[in-house]
Amino acid sequence: MVNVQARLREEYKRYQDLFEFIPNAYLVSDIQGKIQSANRASATLFNLQQRFLVNKPLVCFIAVEERQTFRCQLNQMHRSECDYMQEWILRIQPRDCEPFEAAITVAPIRDVKGNLTGLRWMVRDIHHV
Repeated sequence: MVNVQARLREEYKRYQDLFEFIPNAYLVSDIQGKIQSANRASATLFNLQQRFLVNKPLVCFIAVEERQTFRCQLNQMHRSECDYMQEWILRIQPRDCEPFEAAITVAPIRDVKGNLTGLRWMVRDIHHV
């Protein structure tokens, strides 16, 4: 039993390290888009300390002129039963910085009954590409 717990802790640490050190901004949110966890690249991209990202609505980091589009796309995800990733191109508004174009990949998180329980997000700056 102790060996199993040690292996589980080791696996958890490994996945936590993968999450933290992936070079792209990676976030997990609830179904409304409120950030539950965010990696280091997210903090850099949004120009805000990592701990201050948690519990913030992701829409706060979408450029004002594109927030309605973001909300519509988010609502569409709620209505559909898709299990695949979607990619959106939107302008990101980091804290105290100029907005830039980003590719946002969003994937649903579902429970064993198929209910939408959260969303996984990857955000990439594409304005330099």
